[in-house]
Amino acid sequence: MKIINVPDARSVRIAGIEIIDSVKSVVSVFTEILLFMVWFPAIVYGLYRFVIVLWDASLKPQSLIEFINFMVELYSYVLPSLAVIAVALVVVLSIFKRLSAIWEGRKQ
Repeated sequence: MKIINVPDARSVRIAGIEIIDSVKSVVSVFTEILLFMVWFPAIVYGLYRFVIVLWDASLKPQSLIEFINFMVELYSYVLPSLAVIAVALVVVLSIFKRLSAIWEGRKQ
């Protein structure tokens, strides 16, 4: 007996839209975001110092410690919200998986 339209173990199809159903995928995306959050401020601060050098002493340079304190304060707001978003995504994807299983059961 040949099985047709076997769903991929990594995804769920609802109303023709393929939804990734993997906590590993969600974690991968958020790891990329965290890596971006590490190197992006370093580039911004480097460009900021470069602009200070170009304009000489007309701008008051911000110290590295002040910049790090600013980034820590900013990330103290961003990281908890990212955690909430990640948990919400996992919950929503789990609900879609359950609803898809129910829908497939009713179609048969």
